[in-house]
Amino acid sequence: MEGVGTRNLIDASQMRCVVAARFTSEEAEGADDALPETGDDAGDADGRRADVRNAGTRNADARNAGQSPARPPFGRRADAARRWSGVMLDATMVFGWFMLLVGSVVAGVSALHARRSASVLFADETTGAPGDTVRIEGTVAADGDTVVAPFTGRDCVAVEFDEEERRLGTAYLPEWIRVDGGRRLTSFTLVTDAGDEVAVDGDAVVSLDASSSRRVGADETPPDPIADYRRGREGTAAAYRSDVPALARQFGLGDRRYLERRLDVGDEVTVVGRLTSDPGRIEPTVVSDASPLRTATRLGRQSVVGGAIGAFSVTLGLALLLL
Repeated sequence: MEGVGTRNLIDASQMRCVVAARFTSEEAEGADDALPETGDDAGDADGRRADVRNAGTRNADARNAGQSPARPPFGRRADAARRWSGVMLDATMVFGWFMLLVGSVVAGVSALHARRSASVLFADETTGAPGDTVRIEGTVAADGDTVVAPFTGRDCVAVEFDEEERRLGTAYLPEWIRVDGGRRLTSFTLVTDAGDEVAVDGDAVVSLDASSSRRVGADETPPDPIADYRRGREGTAAAYRSDVPALARQFGLGDRRYLERRLDVGDEVTVVGRLTSDPGRIEPTVVSDASPLRTATRLGRQSVVGGAIGAFSVTLGLALLLL
């Protein structure tokens, strides 16, 4: 009885092997029928048939040995595609977080500019307690403290200046590129229409109209104030001048333009700042030579542009992270 049972088990095992081999052969024949055999693809089709037959043989051997069958070549391609998709997904997530971070920072800075421009319009025009933000309008009075405007040599209480060079910019079109500049501010006395004097002392955002502009050709000698300024800037990046061919200089390339925006003694001025514990003194946050509405408009331009850029960056970052 034991011998008969053993023979039955052997016969059953052999039968499973025959069925597995027949099934594998049918798989290979079906794959042969599915492969193209016309034109220049005949050689590639033969190679793919051989791969499929080899895979079928390995699968039959694996089944006989009780192992998992080997994956065909197209299965490996699918695995590679899935791995590449995972890499692309990770890169998209990183870029999304980056855009979200940058957008948040830009939006935050723009919000601070918007708050400053709003303070120009909504600050209290009357005197208040120390620490209150107020807006005072009047005339700049001489009190002995002045700064020298670098391009004109004139005395003033505040000045913004820019040095620009005519270069090829976007789309190879000529435009003015800022190469140097800065601002200077000193304390001064503001006299209101009622005759009250307010000492303005401290650093602040300066918003001024253009007072002077001087253009100097690439081959011209600048006037003395500009020449003195440039001698003081030797060895800096601003001292570099573009190497412009003679023909291009005929079209103004290589020229320098010197702009000044000054607040002179006797000019109308708007000051926004905080009252100090010292009566008659203010710590300025904004100093402007324009009306409150115009000053707020000037300061608001930067916040509007920055806010739009920040909102776009945040939206793009969220879309990449959530979609």
